Amino acid sequence: MRSSAKQEELVKAFKALLKEEKFSSQGEIVAALQEQGFDNINQSKVSRMLTKFGAVRTRNAKMEMVYCLPAELGVPT
Repeated sequence: MRSSAKQEELVKAFKALLKEEKFSSQGEIVAALQEQGFDNINQSKVSRMLTKFGAVRTRNAKMEMVYCLPAELGVPT
């Protein structure tokens, strides 16, 4: 797979994970992406992606602090 295609897959998976609103740490996001086959992912890359896409920590319905994307950047439903 070309690197640009792999990058697009990573971004798609990253946004889909954040849409779940269940990850309270960057380490949890790293582990979830690694489970999906993105072996070259680490905390610093996740941190840069969170910043790039404007992700913030907020409270979910269960009042847990989780990472999420602004609505306009989320995965279409």
